[in-house]
Amino acid sequence: MVGVLPGHEPINAVAMLVPVAFALGLPPESSLILMAAICVGSEYGGRISAILLNVPGEASAVMAAIEGYPLARQGQAGVALSLAAWTPFVGSAIATPRAASSAMATCGAWPRWKPQITARRTAISSPC
Repeated sequence: MVGVLPGHEPINAVAMLVPVAFALGLPPESSLILMAAICVGSEYGGRISAILLNVPGEASAVMAAIEGYPLARQGQAGVALSLAAWTPFVGSAIATPRAASSAMATCGAWPRWKPQITARRTAISSPC
C-alpha cells in the first residue's frame, strides 16, 4: 500500500525497509531482492491511483495518469493497469541480468560463480 498513498514514493518505502532488513539479519542478496521488489511494487501502486483516479501520487506516475485515465474512462482500466504492471516486470527482467553480470565482472565475483576458463592463473585486481 506504500505506492497507492500519494506522497509515499518508492524511495520512502526502501528507506523504511532498510532498518527492517538489518534487524532481520538478512544476507545482502536477500536484502537487495527484497528492496527491489518493494521498489517495483510501490511504483505499480502509484500507477493505480494515477490510472483510476487521475491523481498521480508521485512524479513518475504523471504519464500513467495522462495516458491511463482516459482508458479507464472508456472502460478499459484493466488494460491500462495490466500494462502498468507488465512494463516494470519486462524492464526488470531485461536489466537485472545485465546489471548483475556487469557488477560481478567489475568486482571480481566471477571466479566464485564459475570455474576458471583459462589454464593460466592470473591475479585478479578488483576495484571493489
